[in-house]
Amino acid sequence: RSSDLRYYFIKKLKCKEMKFYVLLSYLLIAFMISCDNQSNKDDKLISISVGLENKSVRLSHIFSDIEVIPLKTLDTVLVEPEAKIDFTDNLVFVESDKSILIFNYKGELIQKIKHCGIGRGEYSSISDFFVDDNLQVIEVLDKNQKKILQYDYNNKYLSEIPLNFWAIKFIRNDNNLFVYNGNERDENNKYKFRVLAPTHNATFAEIDKNKSKYLHIFNLINFYKRKNELLFFEPFNDTIYTLQPNKLEPKYAISYNEGNIPTNFYEKHDFENVFDFFQEIKTHNYVNGTYNVFETENKLFFQCYYKGKKYLVEYDKLTHHSISYDSIIDDVFLPTPTVLPFQDNDFIFFAQNDKVLFTVPTQWLLDSKQNVKEPFSNLKIDDNPLLFIAKIK
Repeated sequence: RSSDLRYYFIKKLKCKEMKFYVLLSYLLIAFMISCDNQSNKDDKLISISVGLENKSVRLSHIFSDIEVIPLKTLDTVLVEPEAKIDFTDNLVFVESDKSILIFNYKGELIQKIKHCGIGRGEYSSISDFFVDDNLQVIEVLDKNQKKILQYDYNNKYLSEIPLNFWAIKFIRNDNNLFVYNGNERDENNKYKFRVLAPTHNATFAEIDKNKSKYLHIFNLINFYKRKNELLFFEPFNDTIYTLQPNKLEPKYAISYNEGNIPTNFYEKHDFENVFDFFQEIKTHNYVNGTYNVFETENKLFFQCYYKGKKYLVEYDKLTHHSISYDSIIDDVFLPTPTVLPFQDNDFIFFAQNDKVLFTVPTQWLLDSKQNVKEPFSNLKIDDNPLLFIAKIK
């Protein structure tokens, strides 16, 4: 009987040991899967090391199929500096003087959308706009009145989407309406993004309370769409994200070789306004990113600022090498290669997929004193700018 009892306890002990080893095995497997998933997640984040250099790049190095069109000038239709541009295969949309000007690719104005006011179908300002060419609808964001208004290509008011929060930018992708608030935090909104969709709504990317007091930086472009992927970027942020229906997924992390603004810089300062913020930034050798992003299968381009100078960074995805430029030379349009006004604030690349549009003031052409043919030879200093249309190489 004693031997039976001893056998029973040994068997029981072995059973417990077996359960322990089985449990331990499960935990080890789970840990390995977790580590593998984390590793896969980390592998998706591409690190880019940038050393800023004072170099020039020729326009033909970045773009191909470059075409230049003068936007026709009318007394009542003048394109302002830093005007936002959107485009389709057949039309160019330019926001200027509280209007959306629609040009064809000959530079001819074919329509003007303007509904200023505070009544039904009217906007008090244009904070942003979006063009849906499939529906032939133009949507206008009015930050002041907290709404998005919709018009057709013939200047007819269609409808509006009310918002109960401040918004500075928006974009559509598939059936998702992404509304971006920057650092505009209040009791109605604590997040940078609100997504409105037929099947769901979402909010994400919580706004830092401290930054919401002062870090309100206007950026004409915050999105770049290529195929079905939507990239998001913003000033004083060294990460470029893929914008998902319910989150920001980091895609590129940019390192400026000790020039990145450290996280504790924001934590140890309590700025009263953006002016104080910039005054402090000037005392450091920090790089201000990220601006004006566009890419191809093999290359990524983005802009940043260092000590008041603008840089264009080119990153090669195959070699993992980056190079930066502080000037761009036109070697396509004018007979003699000429430096473009890249350093001007209103020199901006507007990109979709592999196509890019940007404008250059006629002042640049006249200052070059070079002989050009019609329709450029009779341009005057106050005429609307030249529209460059190109394909990213």
